[in-house]
Amino acid sequence: MKRLLVPGLPAALLLAAAAPVQAEAYLQAHANGAAIDWLDGSAVATGRAPILRPIKDRPPLYEENKEKAARDARARLLEALAQAPLDASRRLGAEEQVMARYAKMLDQEPATSVVQDEGPLFRVSMTIGLRGDRGVLGLLLPLGRSPEDGAGVTTASLAIPAQGEDITGLVIDARHLTEDRRAAPALLPRILDTEGRVVHGPATVDPAIARQFGLAGYAVAREGSEAVGRRAGSRPIEARAVRAEGELHSDIVIGLRDAERILAEAARTPFLKECRVVVLLPQAPAPPPMTPPTARPRPQPPSPAPREPREPR
Repeated sequence: MKRLLVPGLPAALLLAAAAPVQAEAYLQAHANGAAIDWLDGSAVATGRAPILRPIKDRPPLYEENKEKAARDARARLLEALAQAPLDASRRLGAEEQVMARYAKMLDQEPATSVVQDEGPLFRVSMTIGLRGDRGVLGLLLPLGRSPEDGAGVTTASLAIPAQGEDITGLVIDARHLTEDRRAAPALLPRILDTEGRVVHGPATVDPAIARQFGLAGYAVAREGSEAVGRRAGSRPIEARAVRAEGELHSDIVIGLRDAERILAEAARTPFLKECRVVVLLPQAPAPPPMTPPTARPRPQPPSPAPREPREPR
């Protein structure tokens, strides 16, 4: 069973490259081939393992190669997640205990699918969710409450915002912030006004909902986007970002008038508490080229010591 693939490029990135105008999710590619979908809240990587012996009709060897490729995929995912912004000043890799605990959880994740099992390499694809009890957000946002407090929080309850006359969500447009002013996604983002007041952030949401769905989703287009509509609904407040702050540019700043309008509506409907927030970003920049491991020079035999000229007899 040999399947078609493009080495190192997840299928989601292939679709984005083929039709960037229709792309909805903000896909952040890592140099090692892994990618994070900041709208869906998932990450994907292709793992590889060399096939050194024939594995056809040899189930133990087949499973051994499959697990080796899965371990490679897990390592690529952890490497990409370590570089993911936690907030505006820290990357997830700075949380060493969280990363260690998540690595143990990830060890239990099997490969999502086999991509190639013939030829020189065994390849598997692995997709993981960043949200939920088995996602990294489950470790970053401990509930600290009884299970009953989170009862009734389901994917369906967030996927279809209440319709009617009430505001259903918030869409922040930061697509005009480019180059060194570009805003970036984060696992624990904040939306501030120009005076530094927090409009939306980890301290203002229901942690049970934030664990399951993330504080915000990130997309690159809104027109006709079903995914954005599922999160923000049909009647979201729309605001324009003024700038992005923090070392990692993950704090989104909006104007005072927009902030007042958003907070006034949030006092009537719980769209902020329920994390019905989408941030629109420009297309993600291409990842830096992969740097191959430094080639070790082959050991050279020592040069023979120069011979001293013999005196004539």
